[in-house]
Amino acid sequence: MPLDTFATELLLQIFYSCNSIADVLNLSLTCRRLHGVFSSSQKLPILANAVDAEFGPLEDIIQLITQNASQPAHVSREAPISLSLIQQAVEVGRVAKKWEEIYPIKKWKVDFENRRVLNAQERLVLRRAAYRLWLYSRAFHCQLFPRTSRTLPSIVHERAELLHNWSTSELAEIEDFRLVMRELTNTSPNFTPDLYHEPGTEGWGDQIHHYYVVEDMMKLDPSQVLWLRENAPLKGQVESYVRSMGDWFDNNGETFGQTLEWVMNERGGDYMELHFSIVDGEVGIATAKS
Repeated sequence: MPLDTFATELLLQIFYSCNSIADVLNLSLTCRRLHGVFSSSQKLPILANAVDAEFGPLEDIIQLITQNASQPAHVSREAPISLSLIQQAVEVGRVAKKWEEIYPIKKWKVDFENRRVLNAQERLVLRRAAYRLWLYSRAFHCQLFPRTSRTLPSIVHERAELLHNWSTSELAEIEDFRLVMRELTNTSPNFTPDLYHEPGTEGWGDQIHHYYVVEDMMKLDPSQVLWLRENAPLKGQVESYVRSMGDWFDNNGETFGQTLEWVMNERGGDYMELHFSIVDGEVGIATAKS
């Protein structure tokens, strides 16, 4: 049956059934009829639906890309769907998709016999956790929050307000992702070669110094960590990148863990109990029951 005889509503339903941006674009190029339907007033909703299916949750992506210093991070924001927003959503979504592949390797680094591919629901949960940690990093790991402000009650309260938006199980998912990101950040050697100088294995010094380096680096968002992983294999390259962040970045560790502990205490829970539950696979992104 020729597509010209199909009702527009039926063709739109086919577009809304696509699971990726590529599927939508390829379908729109199939024939003039489908291209015309795609180019109608439904183009942006179709693309937004595809972004949500491939990279979603779109709501969390919108919270991330619309965050700015002019409004509190914990306040939910709405944004009109536009091509610019779609493009930004795809950019951050592609970062999250890369973490889908990294997570199993780092999550089951020791008990590798349990390593497996994440299912569709776990991938969605991982992306959501990545966007939420990224939002926290963008809001609070910046020059507006120097080292001297990290324990001020008003600042701690401001950070905690964002975490109040999420349930304890959702916070466990974010912490699970953060621990995996820390594992990736912590893979650089902590020794200093003394007989032969090899830039590729140049370390950060003793354990104490290495710890504080990792604490500083954990202020980076998921996209920055991936960029360093892919483009800065040498210590000197990482140091140059860190210097470009500004004076506020050095010797100013991340604050998400501290804030999570604060919120857990508020809720009558215990951070260390949550931490070990994540490590044991009882809660988090990929649990033993999955």
